[in-house]
Amino acid sequence: MRNYILADLKRITQRIPRLIAMTGIFAILVIIIVRTYIKDWNSINFTTNVEAYTRILTILLGFIEIVSVFADDFKAKTMQVAIGIGISRKKVILSKLLEVIILVFFDLVLFGVIAFSLGGILGAGLNIEQVKEILAFILSVWYSIVGYTSLTMILMFFTQNSSIGSLTYLGICITVFAAIPDLIFSLPVLAKFNLDHYLLSSLVKTFQSHILMGRVNAGALIGILLYIIVGYLCTVWVFKKRELEF
Repeated sequence: MRNYILADLKRITQRIPRLIAMTGIFAILVIIIVRTYIKDWNSINFTTNVEAYTRILTILLGFIEIVSVFADDFKAKTMQVAIGIGISRKKVILSKLLEVIILVFFDLVLFGVIAFSLGGILGAGLNIEQVKEILAFILSVWYSIVGYTSLTMILMFFTQNSSIGSLTYLGICITVFAAIPDLIFSLPVLAKFNLDHYLLSSLVKTFQSHILMGRVNAGALIGILLYIIVGYLCTVWVFKKRELEF
């Protein structure tokens, strides 16, 4: 499985469309920082503008990496080949999830390096609280993308169609689908249980807010991990029931 992941990561990171998309994401970050420097440069505006851009990274970065990790495999049927040579379905699914985790982690590390380096060069003068705030936002993006990807994989592997999975991911991120549980949980009979607090987005926000206060909310962290694990297990279950499409 290790060789399978490494080979996949090498292929993915060399794809020109992904390189162009990632260059665009980082270029926008540089533009935002430089624009802030020209217009009204101080640590507060720097932090506010970087955080504002970080908020949409869950959509942009997640979508790019989902397409990068899954699109070629479903089109070229390389996963079917891997399964045919003896790699189990659950290992294939786990490999794909790990690839997203690894890619997004390094994407966000590079994002942070660019933001803090450019801020330092231009003299943003960030204090420790502002640094923690930006890091908390970046960490929340990582958890969000991984969690939403794990849930998205259920439908993606069931249909064996990356386009459906990508659109589902976007739907979750822009709250199209998230509005459904919100509506259900707001019903009088359920509202008293505060079930909306257990949505992935709510757990990520809770975890982030506690990080800003210098604490780790174990309950929120466990909840996020449960979403990832349950998403993976459900994907394994539905994929086992499906005939491979060659």
